Amino acid sequence: MKIESVADAIIEEAEKEADGIRRAAELEVREMLKKERERLESARKEGLALYEKEAAKVMEERVAAARLEAKKELQMAKDAIAMRVIESVMERLQEIRGRKSEYKKVLESLYGRARKGLGDVPLEIECAKSDVSVVKEIASKNDKVKPSAKIDGGIVARDAAKGVLIDLTFATLLRDKEADIKAYAYKKLLK
Repeated sequence: MKIESVADAIIEEAEKEADGIRRAAELEVREMLKKERERLESARKEGLALYEKEAAKVMEERVAAARLEAKKELQMAKDAIAMRVIESVMERLQEIRGRKSEYKKVLESLYGRARKGLGDVPLEIECAKSDVSVVKEIASKNDKVKPSAKIDGGIVARDAAKGVLIDLTFATLLRDKEADIKAYAYKKLLK
């Protein structure tokens, strides 16, 4: 009987050893699973953080693009308003041409500016065909007044001897003041 009890003891010992190995293996597997879950969770969090970072970057880019587009549209609207103001000024200048006494004063002022800029020398003055008679009244006797199809209000005065020219046409005066007119329109209309 001893053999049976030795065999039972060996089997019992083997079962205890197998049970210990199984428990150790289960513990090791649990630890490995725990570490793998932690690694996967960490990778998921890193991936999520990276995704959130990329999403924030894309959102910033879209917001910046939208702001830029809004600025462009606002600038276009400002420019359109300023151009309407400039067109209105040109229309008013053309209306003045219809009022002879007022327009004569404007031409006298422009002639005075030309005279001041060029000095007391004979001038060649160009003006609109319809303005020739008025400009001849204003100009000195030594000045030559001739019509120009290119001029629609105002005058161009030239010192032929020196080759110096002063353009005081409405179109040029308005173009010279365009930046000031735009600034004024922006300031007053788009506060």
